[in-house]
Amino acid sequence: MQEITDRVDNISGEDDLRFFRAQLNPSEIALLEMLLRETLAGRAADIQSINKILGVSIKEASLQKTRRSLAINHINSSFRQILKEDASLIIRERDKIDKRVFVYKLAPQFIGRFGSDQRSS
Repeated sequence: MQEITDRVDNISGEDDLRFFRAQLNPSEIALLEMLLRETLAGRAADIQSINKILGVSIKEASLQKTRRSLAINHINSSFRQILKEDASLIIRERDKIDKRVFVYKLAPQFIGRFGSDQRSS
């Protein structure tokens, strides 16, 4: 958890950092950390990985989809409030191999704000 909060400090001032941190629950912070690691490694996260972090991997598919959507939308809306612009931190795109499936990653324009020079973490 400290990893993401340290990197979020690069986004903006201390007041914005406190606001962003206060908006996220522990599973959303864990999701953001995992997406950061995957994005920095040049990969995207699949829904199974996200479901596991959110604690819904053994729940029914409709609940998984709802929980994923709520978590990602909440992170994105909190992030947009801080930046005061209409941009999403977490983006989804079609898998390159199986176009029926979505994968998730951090938007490229925000990677530098999370300390992309720390790729080894």
